[in-house]
Amino acid sequence: MLNIEQTSIILNAAIDKPYSESLREILSLLTGRPVRPMGFGFAGTADHRPERVSLKFNEDLVVHSYDFG
Repeated sequence: MLNIEQTSIILNAAIDKPYSESLREILSLLTGRPVRPMGFGFAGTADHRPERVSLKFNEDLVVHSYDFG
């Protein structure tokens, strides 16, 4: 698993890209972290896992941000 700084570099490249399952899989492989979609039609969970990345996107399914947990 990459550290936060290394992970952020990879995730920043996904900003403004359309969300897809293949994008999620690629980001997970590159970072070594679980990645999940958050928002419009995707269910979230209340559990806090600091190693997990949550991708956030708009109604057009374009990634606009991410956070950890």
